[in-house]
Amino acid sequence: MDNIRVHKRPEGVLTIAIDRPERRNALGVAMYDALSAAVEAGEADAEVRVLLLHGAGAHFTSGNDIADFARVK
Repeated sequence: MDNIRVHKRPEGVLTIAIDRPERRNALGVAMYDALSAAVEAGEADAEVRVLLLHGAGAHFTSGNDIADFARVK
């Protein structure tokens, strides 16, 4: 997913970036799925010692994207 970027650094750090600055990194349904998959992959990888979750740009996250959740039934 384009809005969740995952990068494994050689020193055992898995970085997960929430990258949707145009919406202040608001989280949509698909983004939650991508975040969950990234965390689970990091937990399963014996080389990963640290998981760093951060927001791209000036905001960590503004919370849920209400419009996206309203479309889910």
